[in-house]
Amino acid sequence: MFSESQAFVRLDVEQDHVFNNTLMYIAGFVCKKILDVHHCSRCRSAMLRDDVKNVGSNDLFCVHKAYSTNQSSFGGLKAPSDFMYNLVSAFECEFQSNFDRIKHTVGVCRQLLDSVSSHFEFDESKPCMESQKQAAKLYISTHIHYKLKFLNREIIKVRSSKRNRKAVKVMHE
Repeated sequence: MFSESQAFVRLDVEQDHVFNNTLMYIAGFVCKKILDVHHCSRCRSAMLRDDVKNVGSNDLFCVHKAYSTNQSSFGGLKAPSDFMYNLVSAFECEFQSNFDRIKHTVGVCRQLLDSVSSHFEFDESKPCMESQKQAAKLYISTHIHYKLKFLNREIIKVRSSKRNRKAVKVMHE
């Protein structure tokens, strides 16, 4: 049996594992969306892994999510390169550290894009700057929409609970 401290450590490890798998899936989504409109062979080879038969511990969610695995372990899903996974991880880190501080200001997306621009790299083995900027914009705008969806739900809950105060009193709840 685990002690209480061992249980917390194990839970943290499992949460990190789930988070890393989710980030890998999102990185693959970002690569797919960028490569659907950006048809550069250099970017394709820099954004996607060549060897999709080898499955790592961060790939498990993608492998289980894949429908047709006849050609590769990922099926129709994209297997992002280590660079793209690390880039999306950096986007997530910047988003988490800055969003709550700037969510009530004007130009949230622009501010977040400025904060992630320091993570762009340019050399022959990396995707072009344009595709990295597109990846950042896609990731940040999608993440903002996701966050706002839940923030709006919380606001609606607060408003609806105020409107039903009389009904709660009448029903003795």
